[in-house]
Amino acid sequence: MAPSPALKLIAKERGCSAERARRFCSKVRRYCDGEGPDSSEILGVLRALGSEGSHPDYHSVAEAIEKGGAGGAGPGKKTREGAQIRRFEGPSGHGDFIDWVDHNGEDGFVLNARGKSEAPILHLASCSALKPDPETEKCATASAKLCSTSRSALRRKGQNLADGRLQRCQQCGI
Repeated sequence: MAPSPALKLIAKERGCSAERARRFCSKVRRYCDGEGPDSSEILGVLRALGSEGSHPDYHSVAEAIEKGGAGGAGPGKKTREGAQIRRFEGPSGHGDFIDWVDHNGEDGFVLNARGKSEAPILHLASCSALKPDPETEKCATASAKLCSTSRSALRRKGQNLADGRLQRCQQCGI
């Protein structure tokens, strides 16, 4: 399939191949719950953020889109209303959590609710930090894990759990 004109321009802006530009757009869309934005909106935000000669990463582009697109204007992010959040906790939740991550690893998000005194951490479901250590056999759900295919639903839930505090994972950067 030939790349779209917007995708070609994204590749030119980023100084990369069309395939790398396609992967960049995929990451932006996944960060934005997998729905919208289209390549032309990504291009507009990329150009606005990169006007200083920098090459913004997909997190910066996606966050700008969530705030309303290039320069704070535009349609912004489409959300999945009513997205289901599943909670897995304790030894009884371990197997179901592992199954959920295996099934939703590419499109899912996990909020690690580490306790009342610590801010929850938001992860991509595919993040290596969530994988149980086979040597220690530690339960993956020793602290509650909230899972959803909607990043925004988990962010709202996480902010409610921790008085507005929410940490990004240092490994997956979400």
